[in-house]
Amino acid sequence: MSRQHLVLVVEDDSAMRDVNCELVESLGYTYTSASNCETATQKGLEESISCAILDLTLPDGNGMSLIPILLESNPCCAFIILTGDSQTSTISDAIHEGVSDFLVKPVTLDALRKAINRALHMHEIVSERNRLHEELLQERESLRENVKE
Repeated sequence: MSRQHLVLVVEDDSAMRDVNCELVESLGYTYTSASNCETATQKGLEESISCAILDLTLPDGNGMSLIPILLESNPCCAFIILTGDSQTSTISDAIHEGVSDFLVKPVTLDALRKAINRALHMHEIVSERNRLHEELLQERESLRENVKE
């Protein structure tokens, strides 16, 4: 990966959160973590998040509710759902929210590693697309100014 990425790990089980954070760190990425929606929201506002690994069942809400909140301040953030809920409706909801991966606990570290790498690759693609789109808009505006002259 070409840039430093920050991964947000949202998990209420402290042992699982620690394992996930250690994995993120072993992959060479930095992380921040939260045990509930409130803390995750605050961290999303304060930091530039590349990827969020979200548990769905949190003490103060559903992790899925964090997706639109985190996207407001981190529009290129990629999401991984890591949950014990394997209901078809939950998976369908996650797909409609645009998550990059949906993993059901227990999950192997290899599966989570692959999901993190895919999510960060997606983040880079979306970031580059947004940068190029902004460049195109600026170029178009410059051309309009030249035509006016």
